[in-house]
Amino acid sequence: MGESPVDLARLPEFAGLPTLLVEDNARLRLLMVSSLESLGCRVTAAEDADDALRQVDAGLTPRLLISDVRMPGQMDGVALAEVLSQRLPGLKVLLLTGYSAGAVRSFALLDKPFTLEELAAAIERVLAGKPLSSGA
Repeated sequence: MGESPVDLARLPEFAGLPTLLVEDNARLRLLMVSSLESLGCRVTAAEDADDALRQVDAGLTPRLLISDVRMPGQMDGVALAEVLSQRLPGLKVLLLTGYSAGAVRSFALLDKPFTLEELAAAIERVLAGKPLSSGA
């Protein structure tokens, strides 16, 4: 996620934003948690949709869902976003993919790979209810 040093002072700050990150790749999940925390997000991570749903059932109430589109199991990121959007009114959703995103209809999508700056800009736009421009 980026090759040159990042000036965190120039990035948006999401102080304490309750964020649910769903990513099945353990190494990428750890990197994403670190990146999101550096932006000020309060991150809870899940390895798949079932894990995410269990955490929400246990009382987790994120304001932002960031989920990979393709995941193992019976539910992909799009289906998870649809279910959680119904259960958590006002939930903002950012989906991530390294593949074609033909199935994504009403959610913001950020293509992998992306930089920390692109991730921050995408989160900022999603929270503001603005569409993402191509690439971020």
